Formats: sequence, C-alpha cells, structure tokens
Amino acid sequence: MERPPSPVFMKLQNEADVPLEMMLGLEEAFRAIADSPTAKKILEKAVSDGVELVYDPALGRDLMAAAGYNPLKNTIFFSDFTDDPLLLATTLVHEARHADQIRSGGLKIDSSYTPASMLKMALAVEADVRAYELKVAFELAVLNDKNGEPRWPDSLDAVLFKLRELPGIEKIVARGVDHPQTLENGQLMAECFKEFYNSAWLREAYEDHMLLMIQSFPAAMTDEKMHTKEASSAEIMKSLINPDAPYVRDNLKEVDLDDDHHASVRPQSVLKLDFLKAVRGQHTNYRKEPGWAFKGTYEADGPMNDPSRPPGIKRPKPPSL
Repeated sequence: MERPPSPVFMKLQNEADVPLEMMLGLEEAFRAIADSPTAKKILEKAVSDGVELVYDPALGRDLMAAAGYNPLKNTIFFSDFTDDPLLLATTLVHEARHADQIRSGGLKIDSSYTPASMLKMALAVEADVRAYELKVAFELAVLNDKNGEPRWPDSLDAVLFKLRELPGIEKIVARGVDHPQTLENGQLMAECFKEFYNSAWLREAYEDHMLLMIQSFPAAMTDEKMHTKEASSAEIMKSLINPDAPYVRDNLKEVDLDDDHHASVRPQSVLKLDFLKAVRGQHTNYRKEPGWAFKGTYEADGPMNDPSRPPGIKRPKPPSL
C-alpha cells in the first residue's frame, strides 16, 4: 500500500535530473518532515519565503557535502551524498533553518563584519542548526502508527550518525530518552548547542572555511568601509531566538557566547587573524572587540574532509510517549 503524499513539499527546480532512488528518498524525507511539528514549521517558513531546492550531485562527489543554502539565489542545493530519508530530512531542516537565520534573524555573515565577528557568528549558527536536528529526531522517535508500531524507528540512529562529530552526543541523546522534559524546556537543545563547541573537528572545519572565505576577498580587507561592523553576543543570541523553540532565551547559562567555552578559537585561527590584521593595516582594532576573547583552547589537525571523522554510533532504546 502506497503512503499518501507529504503535505509539505518544496519546489525542486531540476526534478528531471534527480535519480529515482534519490527522488523516492526525498519524498519520504518530506513525509518525515510533515510528522515533526518543528521540522514542518521550519520548512513551511522556508517555502513561504520562496526557498527552492536544486539537485547538485557534484557536492557529494567532489566536496563530500550533503547540502547547503545559497542566500544569493535563495536555494537549498543538495547532493547524492545520501538518499536515506531521515538523513535527508534533518539535512533539509538544517539548511532551511540557515535560511531562516538570515531572512528572519538577520544573521547574514558578510564582509561588512570584522573577521572576529564573522567567526563568532559562523560557529553560533552552526551550533544552532544542530540543536534543531536533535529536536526533530526526538519528535519523530515518539510517533507510532495506527498499529502502535514506531513510525520512524531509526530517527535517533540517524541523528546520532549525523551529529557524530559532537563528542558528547551519545550522552545527550540518552539524557533525552531518560528525561523527555529536557526536550520540552529546551535544555537538550541548549546542551547540543554547547556541545558543538567541544568538537575540535567542527571548530577546524568552520573556522578554516570562514577564514578562507575572508582571504578570498582581499579587496574587502583593504577597504576602510568593509569589515567594520561588530556583532555582539547579545545581538547574535537575540537573532537565534525562535518563538517556536526559544531554547536560547530559556537556557542562557548553556548558550552564553561570552563565557570561556564559547569565546575561543584555535591557535591556528589566532595566527590567521593576526595575518589578516597585518593585511588590514591600522584601519581597525577588531582584535579588541569586547566579549570575544581568543583563548586558543581547541586544537585539531587534518583537512575538512578528513576520513578520520568519528564513525557512526548506535542509539539507546527509543523514548516512549
């Protein structure tokens, strides 16, 4: 018996280019999204904002990337990196949340900001989207079909695999299973947000990506009108508050961007920032930005797509209603 079509679907610009297996996985992913209140609202908001999908297999083949959001074209591009419906579902939620961070929250990371602010914003938005992926997985894990069987029995498996770079993700998921109230009050999302900053691998990936992007536009570094705005922690946190999931507002202690845990970059990034300062000359004092201390706490080696990434891990027993 065929399952009914999902009530949530995003326009796909090049549907004819999508392989059948990927299209079937995508359709099932949208059914999962429709079953999660959080995912449904995020995707519906993206659709109302005109966000569309573009299939780009080169991302998976050449860059080992599953998806990304292009704010200039207002599109989410996805690859053939996986056709697993649950991984696709959380990936689409991840990118649609990025779209909302920019379009509703105003968190557009560009060369108008100081390099330090750009790094700070980049880490915060990536921590935030992973918190939403976790919430969606738990919402799917507790759903049963009409026969009382789990509708999405592998949702926690999928999120454990998807968020495997977070060192404490197994403990966070286990805590959510044992204490469902932590999901309702946002504590679990806040813990996931904070755990992002414990991942040396993710720190390296996103700090290097942002610094490379800055260095790719040398004209902006020497333009006195560019790289002048500063993004305070309070402004970033305010922009991340979503009325439908206000975990940031309700758990400020865990999501404090000014504490030593969050206000740090790797020693390698400090050196690159010093280099950028030299390129910039004496036009800015961005290294003196208040509330952004370069602790140099996190060390990591290897390229962004290093095969030494943590392997997939198993989940505990699913939570019950």
